Amino acid sequence: MLKFIGTGSAFNNEMGNTAAFIKEDDTLLLIDCGETVFSRIKEVNLLDDVKNVYIIITHNHDDHIGSLGSLIAYLNEIKGIIPNIVITNSEESETQEKSLRDYLTSVGIAEESYEFVYGDMMEDVLTDLVKIEEIKVKHSKILTSYAIELHFKNRVIYYTGDHNDPSYLKKIAKKLKKDDIIYTDCSLRDYPKRIHILLDELKEIFEEKQRDQVVCMHFENYNAYSEAKREGFKVANKELSKEEILKSIANRK
Repeated sequence: MLKFIGTGSAFNNEMGNTAAFIKEDDTLLLIDCGETVFSRIKEVNLLDDVKNVYIIITHNHDDHIGSLGSLIAYLNEIKGIIPNIVITNSEESETQEKSLRDYLTSVGIAEESYEFVYGDMMEDVLTDLVKIEEIKVKHSKILTSYAIELHFKNRVIYYTGDHNDPSYLKKIAKKLKKDDIIYTDCSLRDYPKRIHILLDELKEIFEEKQRDQVVCMHFENYNAYSEAKREGFKVANKELSKEEILKSIANRK
């Protein structure tokens, strides 16, 4: 159900920063806006016919927030749109709002350029959407990170963002319903103080019969992409630009 602008990790320029979206009629819901994302949004004309924009930021690493300022400025100045930044409605809300506001101020975006909206007040922004929840997960010791849960009437879309939190995925695996989908980062690199979940951990958490509902993303290279696919997981693919589609067609001739 989610589409992707990019599927790579911070250092994987070829696949682009991981960011997902849902576009429905004149409404765009965007999850993360890393350094490569704004240029990608323009490249694929994602903002054509858009009047309402909702943005969720999982955490403040540059590959997840690095072009948010450019996107907001463009929406204001070119499209005449004041975007909504979705935040948690919990004891974390003030801290999260301040963190995002401080970041945007530091890159020259005035407070009147955007608005904050609580995730539990998003009913029917998209068809059958009930609410959006943001769940704290383990990632960086110096940044707060959130997993995103999109609750629709008949399914839940779980989106981990960046995390190293097997306990969160284990809870989901136990309650996963047949129409639910999980999007999770996936790494092959095991190193001291690592901040991403490993493919081997995903294999332990999810039975083979569940893997068709688990979509891996945030790949450090194509090996991670290929290995995840080989193990029976789905893999996120970025939406192609017109130029890439034409190039792909030409290469098949």
